[in-house]
Amino acid sequence: MNNTYQDAQMNDASEPVNNEVKLIAFFLPQFHPTRENDLWWGKGFTEWTNVTKSKPLFSGHYQPHLPTDLGFYDLRLKETRLEQIALAKQYGLHGFCYHYYWFSGTRILNQPVDAMLADRDHDMPFCLCWANENWTRQWDAAEHEILIAQKYAPTDDLDFIKSIVPFFKDERYIRQDGKPILIVYRPQHLPDSFKSIEIWRNHCREVGIGEIHVCCALSHGNLSHTAYGFDSGVEFPPHNLEGISGLVPKQDLQVSSGFEGTVVQYEAIAGLFLNRSYRDPNIYRCVFPSWDNTARRGRRAFVVLNGTPENYEYWLNETIKKTRSEHPGEQRFVFINAWNEWAEGCHLEPDRVYGRKFLEATQRAISGASCIDSIRHDSLPQQQEQFFLHRLMGESGLDWAANVSTDALTEHLPYISCHVSIQRPQSIAIAGMRWPDLPPTIARALEKAGSKDYKIWASFNQGGEDLSASLPEEVAAHFSMVSADVTAFLSSLEDQACDLVIINCSELTQPLQNILALARKKLTHSGVIMLHGVSVESNVASTHWRDLKSEFPSYTFLNSAGLGVLLAGDSVDPFFLELNDADTANERWALTESFFKIMGSRLSAMSREHSIANTVAMQHHMMHKLEERIQDELQVLKSTLSWRITKPLRWIRKKLTKSQK
Repeated sequence: MNNTYQDAQMNDASEPVNNEVKLIAFFLPQFHPTRENDLWWGKGFTEWTNVTKSKPLFSGHYQPHLPTDLGFYDLRLKETRLEQIALAKQYGLHGFCYHYYWFSGTRILNQPVDAMLADRDHDMPFCLCWANENWTRQWDAAEHEILIAQKYAPTDDLDFIKSIVPFFKDERYIRQDGKPILIVYRPQHLPDSFKSIEIWRNHCREVGIGEIHVCCALSHGNLSHTAYGFDSGVEFPPHNLEGISGLVPKQDLQVSSGFEGTVVQYEAIAGLFLNRSYRDPNIYRCVFPSWDNTARRGRRAFVVLNGTPENYEYWLNETIKKTRSEHPGEQRFVFINAWNEWAEGCHLEPDRVYGRKFLEATQRAISGASCIDSIRHDSLPQQQEQFFLHRLMGESGLDWAANVSTDALTEHLPYISCHVSIQRPQSIAIAGMRWPDLPPTIARALEKAGSKDYKIWASFNQGGEDLSASLPEEVAAHFSMVSADVTAFLSSLEDQACDLVIINCSELTQPLQNILALARKKLTHSGVIMLHGVSVESNVASTHWRDLKSEFPSYTFLNSAGLGVLLAGDSVDPFFLELNDADTANERWALTESFFKIMGSRLSAMSREHSIANTVAMQHHMMHKLEERIQDELQVLKSTLSWRITKPLRWIRKKLTKSQK
């Protein structure tokens, strides 16, 4: 047996240190166009196609899941892959396990994985999981319309392992006790798994890899790896839920008509896996952050309620502790399903509801800093108004409010702060700048939401005031301002580059229709337009806004000159889509309007109070300075010769004054 290559890799950087638990996240390389997907699903299809079409199935149902930091990325781009690696490493992940699609010599979705292998800039340990199941039009590998099948031809065992060898030889490949780990997703589909494994082992010995570690997924009812001749097994939740409790009856949810799926509590699944014991040794445990495959299965979806960062942190933390206690002094991994299964509602990558909170929970758990000792969330979704209000309050905190000035936009700063925290725009355009507090408000909201890389562009009319010099230094670093009217400013921006456009309607010199048509060209897929001054009759925008807002999802805050919000992008966060002031029965809108009117009034009052307090304090300061100056001048006067000479006269005058009284 030739162990040369194996021995050379024993001290590799990707090798876990004994008694340490390393986190490995399953990675789906589906996010780029392929010839096969073009043929089967239509030109340009990627996983994002399903993700963005998803709709809520019951009241309070979180769908669709949409990305933030990484956006709707294309895995063909090196920049995207490196950004994923940097993000994963920042929050404590050890490596990725890429799903590997091989069908009797035909490889699919291989471009990102091949590019990663060929480029050492991708400095992330990795391993492969052979997704050896049929691809079907139902997305569940059941025998419906098969798009491409696993044939298991006589030469497939050898041909398959030959395709894997280049990956095994890479120093970044993850090993167990020096042996490259290969995971097989459906061991029960192999015609003779023992024979297949023997062929794989023999070939790896012959080419200098040495021994390999073969692992199979415990999925689709399989609870044993020894039954198929594998060295280990890896859990694959939410598979193997036999005996699960916590199923939620449909009558307990306000489900939409035709819903045929299954709803279960996160707590029940986490508890099932934490308490599960296996007859076989060498089991890698696995957790998931959340699960909801509505994007793929529609009304037949499997939905897990309360897949929150806190609940995930508890499950992961307990799993890490369990792994350490079950295998002391050994190399051990804990797997996470998954890094980016967006169509399964199962991802660590930041989304528009939780941002980076799942990643932050991961970091706390692996570093031993977690303080969560129980499941935190287990309630049924209701109308979600309490959650909605809680989120508004959380995103609209006024800890900075006393520092803002009093101007026409002040009362809308709480809504803009909340909106920005949820939307997390990366490129913001402010046309007709008049508000010194708007850029700091946006910047604070983005920083609070975890965004660091953003840009704020603004314009002011000819002869107007350039407010950039008054901005805090940390805001100015993200801020650029030009002298131009609204039309010229918007025309200068790149098309499809702005996530948020804010327009001061008092600065308009053209009809609002023309301005909106121009602004819409500048929006990204999630773009939003805000117009300030739509309830001021003297503004050119007021009448046109009433006519135009019915063309797109929109709503209007009528207080303080009015703020019109136009959801003009084709993939706007669903949180905003549920707000509609045209629906008189929309309780959510009534709550929102009232909430922000109160918050705006409170902020305005706080601003005035702060302004008055500053004025009074300044007056006191001036009086104090005046008194000090008078005393100083009096002391100087008393030291003069004339003051001493006239002292008798002042004494006589004082006596005469007393006698007259």
